[in-house]
Amino acid sequence: MSALPIWAHWSIFAAAVLLSPVLPFVVAGVFAIIVAVLKEAGPPALLSLAAMGIVGWSLFHKLRLRDNASVET
Repeated sequence: MSALPIWAHWSIFAAAVLLSPVLPFVVAGVFAIIVAVLKEAGPPALLSLAAMGIVGWSLFHKLRLRDNASVET
């Protein structure tokens, strides 16, 4: 037996279907804001963003490798 009742599953599905056309516009707006802030801040902000991305990717990659190793054993 699932934790959510069937009506909750259907209401989540309906909300996702209704909001799916709006989501690309929100993502595009957020992306435009991020680009504008980075252009205004200059190269130091871009370098720190790149460094944060590399560190985040390496941590996520290590976490994924650890999860895959625990599943296989």
